[in-house]
Amino acid sequence: MEPDIPTTDLFRRSREEMVCERWGLSTGEVMSNPQPIGEKLKKKSYGIRAGLKWNAFSQTATSLIRLLTMLASYSVLPTDAVGLMAMVGTVTGFGYKLKDFGTWNSVVQREEMSPTFLNGAFFVNLAVGVVIAVTIILLSAPVANFYNSAELDQVLLILALIFMIQPLSQVNRALLGREMRFDVLAVVGLAAAFSSAVVTIAGVFSGFGIWGLVAGEVTSSIVMTLGAWFARPWKPGLSMRKDELREVFFFGKNLIGFNLINYGFENADRILIGRILGAESLGIYAFAQRVVLLPVTTLAAVLGGVMISSFSRIQRDDASIKEKFTRAMVGVAAVVFPALVGFACVARDFFALYDERWSAAAMVITLATPAGLAQALLKNNGAVFVSKGRPDLLLRLGIALGGWTVICYAVGVRFGILGVAAGYSFAMLTGFVPSMSITFRMLGGGMGVLLKRLLPILVACAALLLAVLTANGLMAPLSVEMRFPVAVVMGGAVYGVVLLLLARRVVHDLLSLVRG
Repeated sequence: MEPDIPTTDLFRRSREEMVCERWGLSTGEVMSNPQPIGEKLKKKSYGIRAGLKWNAFSQTATSLIRLLTMLASYSVLPTDAVGLMAMVGTVTGFGYKLKDFGTWNSVVQREEMSPTFLNGAFFVNLAVGVVIAVTIILLSAPVANFYNSAELDQVLLILALIFMIQPLSQVNRALLGREMRFDVLAVVGLAAAFSSAVVTIAGVFSGFGIWGLVAGEVTSSIVMTLGAWFARPWKPGLSMRKDELREVFFFGKNLIGFNLINYGFENADRILIGRILGAESLGIYAFAQRVVLLPVTTLAAVLGGVMISSFSRIQRDDASIKEKFTRAMVGVAAVVFPALVGFACVARDFFALYDERWSAAAMVITLATPAGLAQALLKNNGAVFVSKGRPDLLLRLGIALGGWTVICYAVGVRFGILGVAAGYSFAMLTGFVPSMSITFRMLGGGMGVLLKRLLPILVACAALLLAVLTANGLMAPLSVEMRFPVAVVMGGAVYGVVLLLLARRVVHDLLSLVRG
């Protein structure tokens, strides 16, 4: 595979030149024609909305595949096996946050790109991956002792391989993001998710238990790497520049510092539950938390890469970034808020239909829902800090909010998994205002405009809540098979009507995004 970028150190190319080449436009033509390059690229189906549409399709489909895989697997696996995998996640999750070392963001955010910068990013990323893998191998036995589970040792040894596989294609995927080729990223991501689902379900239903989940994780990494190689041929050279290596480290250390601290704080609840309450309690809590955070993480993944690419191109235009960010957050709230509130109302009936073994997760979901609402809006404020070149401020904010979250977890764990869920919501709600205020102050304004636009959505969610609770009360004598679908349909209908009456602009923006 021949590299698309010349390997000379002196040849530097701007993002516009790379995109022009990708879509068959000559830079001379663009410079001689007063028509803006953005208009030309729109005619070639290039742009933020096209990227958002492809990314939304990919992440939604991937999340649906993962949800179905989870429901199918958890219907067979015992609760303590799910808890065991959650314990594994407290270790491998750190690795997932570290493995990128800011490569994606640094490649996308940089105004001009050179082959030496890409070479440096690749080898830094590979070195970080090897260090992570070796660290996990060395920690496998102590972690197994910490959780009092011998099987953890073997699982961690196998999953350590992932962190030596994924760095091999990280730059390739970052280049696809830089060039806004989200259609290609969508295909690669879906192929990895589908392959993982097939292997996982086959393994679990064949009686391999937790090893079916492990095999699915490894399969996903292999398919993702091979797909990125094929989709964006690029191979590293040995030429690197010290100043660019320092730039990669400077950009990466703050982003990785934030991601590491943020992940550690977010997973302190699982660590405490696994250590103090055991694998079975952790399995129930982890299942409930995944349900709450699924729509949050899906939309965060949809918007994250696109927002960084979009904001980086207008990083000196604070007013435009603020408007785009506000509209994105309102769009997220319009989708996530009713999903979380509605499911919290029908969670008990859902688990009665799905599997009574997981019924204890219903109350955990109810108590954790406020945290999900706050997380839905906080999940992507990092895109603003990255696009403005302030990952250092993002790191300090993460430390402050994370420390407060851990304190709430520590207090809540005394009351079991319900106490931890309540502590999680309290921490997120109290940390929301200062975190979002700092984000908007970076853009030269306050968060009042966001709160004003969120008000109709909150009113519509309150109407949804009232409608579902009323429907459940009136249909209490009926079977759960009849009560559950009626409540879901009624809640969704009420929310849609109220939102349409109070905020036509929000509905219009959502439909515009769907249409691309």
